[in-house]
Amino acid sequence: MKRLRRKKLLLLSLVIFLFVIMPVAYNSSNVYGVNEKDVSGINKILQSGSDEIKRWNFDGAIAYFNKAISLDEKNPYAYSGLGFAYLKKGDTNKAIAYFNKAISLDEKNPSAYVGLGGVYLRKNNSDKAIAYFNKAISLDEKNPSAYVGLGGVYLRKNNSDKAIAYFSQAISLDEKNPYAYVGLGDVYLQKDNSDKAIAYFNKAISLDEKNPYAYSGLGFAYLQKGDTDKAIGYFNQAISLDEKNPYAYSGLGFAYLQKGNFNKAIGYFNQAISLDEKNT
Repeated sequence: MKRLRRKKLLLLSLVIFLFVIMPVAYNSSNVYGVNEKDVSGINKILQSGSDEIKRWNFDGAIAYFNKAISLDEKNPYAYSGLGFAYLKKGDTNKAIAYFNKAISLDEKNPSAYVGLGGVYLRKNNSDKAIAYFNKAISLDEKNPSAYVGLGGVYLRKNNSDKAIAYFSQAISLDEKNPYAYVGLGDVYLQKDNSDKAIAYFNKAISLDEKNPYAYSGLGFAYLQKGDTDKAIGYFNQAISLDEKNPYAYSGLGFAYLQKGNFNKAIGYFNQAISLDEKNT
């Protein structure tokens, strides 16, 4: 049972790759063919799209980014935004197309390379993911999301030392980045240090109280400690924030399996599989 649970811990939040994108302000109206007033308005729309992603409202984000494109069809940040929104919705093909479109408009746009790294992390193609994250760092060595991504790759590769180093580097660049703390929590779950994992997941929640993957992490940590009731509470909290979170349903499956309620366990495992075909 413990071995199976540990396998599932590898499929926590960072394999889905949680990036918060921030619209990058630009002021070169000649490049994009819009005047300065329009640039300011488009930046506000980009910010609204980013804010919707933070609220887990991906369809709302898509609407904002499409609005930005209707005003400036050559805006690379709007296409990057669409890429992140579709990545979070699980549509990797659309995500790749939008990230590549962003790069075709601005080959020095680090956020698009971070996004492609996220796609290939989700696809479990570590080599491609590492290459894209490193490309982003070569363009912006202070990009915390790229370091979170590399941490996620090495988390999947079971290289906890490298994962910790990259997540810690992300925190040194942005101490309020909740995803770096979620990543550290995942690392310590792998290391069977549930108390340390709980501390990091709680830190992530203190920075982003609506982050469903931090609550999923707490669920797995308490499952690891043998407190199934508490684990179930956190998994349900995660689902209340994101009803399409496969890892929370997977966790509920393991919790009820531990309780000996096999019918409930099977039901939750099937829900997890229906939401994420790789969650098996």
